[in-house]
Amino acid sequence: MQFALCSGEYWEQLRRNCPASLLNQLREDADRCLEQPLLSITWRKGTTLSPDPHDYISFSPYNWPNPDTADGFPWIQRDGVINPEFRNYDGPILEEFCRRVGVLVTAGQLTGEERYFRCAGKLLKCWFLMPETAMNPNFRYAQFVPGNKIGSCWGLIDSHIFCQLLEAVGSLKNNPDWTPDDLTRLREWFTRYYFWLVSDPFAIKEEGAPTNHGTWYDAQFVTLALFLDQPELARRQLREKSIPRLSRQLLNNGLQPFEVSRTKSFHYSIFNLTAWSRLAVYGEKLGVPLWETLSDDNASLRKCYEFLLPHLLNGGRDWPYLELDRASIHGERLVNFVETFLGDSPGNTVSILQTPCMLPC
Repeated sequence: MQFALCSGEYWEQLRRNCPASLLNQLREDADRCLEQPLLSITWRKGTTLSPDPHDYISFSPYNWPNPDTADGFPWIQRDGVINPEFRNYDGPILEEFCRRVGVLVTAGQLTGEERYFRCAGKLLKCWFLMPETAMNPNFRYAQFVPGNKIGSCWGLIDSHIFCQLLEAVGSLKNNPDWTPDDLTRLREWFTRYYFWLVSDPFAIKEEGAPTNHGTWYDAQFVTLALFLDQPELARRQLREKSIPRLSRQLLNNGLQPFEVSRTKSFHYSIFNLTAWSRLAVYGEKLGVPLWETLSDDNASLRKCYEFLLPHLLNGGRDWPYLELDRASIHGERLVNFVETFLGDSPGNTVSILQTPCMLPC
């Protein structure tokens, strides 16, 4: 079964329709990626929790010193307010790594130039396959809070970006720097990661989260299962975990109550529905419909999308709930994804070609 959402037909359509201005923008970004050094968490310069430099370590972004104690402990959470210390650990490096691979694969597909595919292959081998620089296949030290000796269960959300990364891998053409043997070795890495994901207490706790964390666990599980050629595992997750999750997360008026209660309610409503939309597309491929499926309260993903849509199209100007960072939200990406992969077009919407990187959100 083809696991990737970006089929050959998808890329062919983009090659036919991509405006020259956007293609030039993409090429400029990809050319910058060619000039930049490879990335690895083993080159981290900051404080480390683990004696093993191959362990991924990130900082819990919304945690701050306690202003009411002399030593700042225990640290407190300020939801939606990013502590600059977050940038000194591996979270931003992982995001940049995945972004570069996506940009390079997109540029390779649209221009046909092998140099972009080769650079993507080098990045992947450095991050996952080279013994000196490879990341260990776990997130046990993700989003640690100072005062703790290990990460936080909610840190698993850092790995949601693997869904996007594996889409890029699915469209990466073989070249001297990315061979079938490299892909086999990458599958071995993700096999080890999969077994961690389904057995570690941190990961299991995240699976049960009623928020976007639980949804992204499902999205990541299904993406991994399909990448590893295990469609029955993906179907089982959708049936046994995702479908019951609809009733816990959605209201029949379109609201996602766990997300609108956040200080960045618009961002997290989009973020959660992005995971759900990906699950819905996989569900269609696997014969487990989700987009129109009704919850116990007659809520559905489609209703949630219809509730969000006017706000997605106007940048959230009229969003009635608290949102600390309205300016950084790009709702058009969700619209593009739904229109392209679920065929749910509201009519006069933005085009998928207006997104800077054409891989799915």
